[in-house]
Amino acid sequence: MRAATGIVWPFSDIAAIGLTLSSGWVLAYSADHDSRGALLTLASVALMLRTRLDPMWLMLFGAIAGMNGML
Repeated sequence: MRAATGIVWPFSDIAAIGLTLSSGWVLAYSADHDSRGALLTLASVALMLRTRLDPMWLMLFGAIAGMNGML
């Protein structure tokens, strides 16, 4: 079988980025109820944009902070 070609492939990267950003928006909207949560979200976004750190690690750090009562 041949791989699918056509107009879908050029836009698949854009769709993946859009879905990732919208998922992040929904998570941030539901989690940020005070200034500490918003600060953690902004710090996570800054780290994600500035480093090559996997976002899953950032979510793990946020989960640990929440379990320890820091948020």
